[in-house]
Amino acid sequence: MSGKYRIKCIAPDGFESYSADINLGWGENWINNQMANGCDRMYDVTEVQDANKYSYGVNGKGFFVRFIGMNANPGQFEIVSSETDPLVGGNISYYSNTTVPYSSNLFFEPIPFEMLRTFETKPQLIVSVGNEPAVCHNLTCDFTYIMPEGNITAFTYTESTKKLVITGVNLPSVLSNISSVEYALAPCTVDNSTLSNTTLECTLDKEPTCGDYKPILTSVLGVIPTTDAVSPQTITCTVSVASPATGLNLLGGDNITISGTNLPHNLITSNISVTLSDTQNTQCVAQISSTGNFVCLTSAFDTSVSAGQSVTATIVINGQTVSNSLSLTMKSDVKSSLALIPPSASPVLKSKITVQMETDFPYTLVKEDLSMNATSVTDSSYIRYLNVIEVNDTAKTFTAMFGGAYSG
Repeated sequence: MSGKYRIKCIAPDGFESYSADINLGWGENWINNQMANGCDRMYDVTEVQDANKYSYGVNGKGFFVRFIGMNANPGQFEIVSSETDPLVGGNISYYSNTTVPYSSNLFFEPIPFEMLRTFETKPQLIVSVGNEPAVCHNLTCDFTYIMPEGNITAFTYTESTKKLVITGVNLPSVLSNISSVEYALAPCTVDNSTLSNTTLECTLDKEPTCGDYKPILTSVLGVIPTTDAVSPQTITCTVSVASPATGLNLLGGDNITISGTNLPHNLITSNISVTLSDTQNTQCVAQISSTGNFVCLTSAFDTSVSAGQSVTATIVINGQTVSNSLSLTMKSDVKSSLALIPPSASPVLKSKITVQMETDFPYTLVKEDLSMNATSVTDSSYIRYLNVIEVNDTAKTFTAMFGGAYSG
């Protein structure tokens, strides 16, 4: 089929108009534009949604016209041939209908939800949004228990090629029957040429994450079980360097970047624990992570014992203790602030508070590096966060804005 077509539009008052010509290959956005350019009185209340069952526009075209915010009954819209470039083809047929016609009465007596009942012979999936029950669309909420098909009896993973080979019984032999394959928290792309009822090969899309893992093969019917005889394979991590490794603040608050391999892609599916070897086993709490490095934030050290000391780190990722030779060194003293100017502030009005550091504070003051909060001396859970608005590195001061608008 070749040529162009138009859409015949009929407004609720019977006024007839036509869209601009439309190419057979155009999608719903272009159709919407052409209707806006030709269909009088209707351009702002129609929305086209593709409903084409043909892969190519030359074989046929179909779509829905949805009316938005119209409390009236428009006439039947139709597809018609272009006048300047008519449709040409064998046995061209046209079909149109109104799927949900408007009633002559726009007011309906409501049926209380509590009175709606259906007779079901299968368990139903029940969904609530907040405390409100959701209505089952088209009454198709049957829940069917399906016994898993097949099982995994063995697998091998080669780290150098990132190739995973799964063997088993009654495995999916068609790619469309496989929903996903995952190993070591990484998706795996299946090699279609290797599929059979007993074998499947795939390659990890990204680096694996250290830990002990079995493959997870999910078919269209759900996860395929792994036999008890299958043991998990260990993926190991390495840790090579930490930055910064010297001059760590005894009061904590240093972000340490630890680099290595096979580290977690995120902290949602993995756990990282870093414990330092000082007398109180200070924690460095993981903040973010990627396969090449992760960042942890140091807690406060015991200043009376840890000043100037060097410590090692015990790193545990997904239950696996990672061998490392990291050494971290503390500062020999703590630099303090000398004064708050002014020493008091209104709990209601906004006011600036300047912090005077020691004049020999050894580091450059940068606004983006600073954060400040005020904590109640009688209730440590009451915290007010202040925005640092300016710094003066020469005078070794920084200024924060106290928000006010609080009483008491």
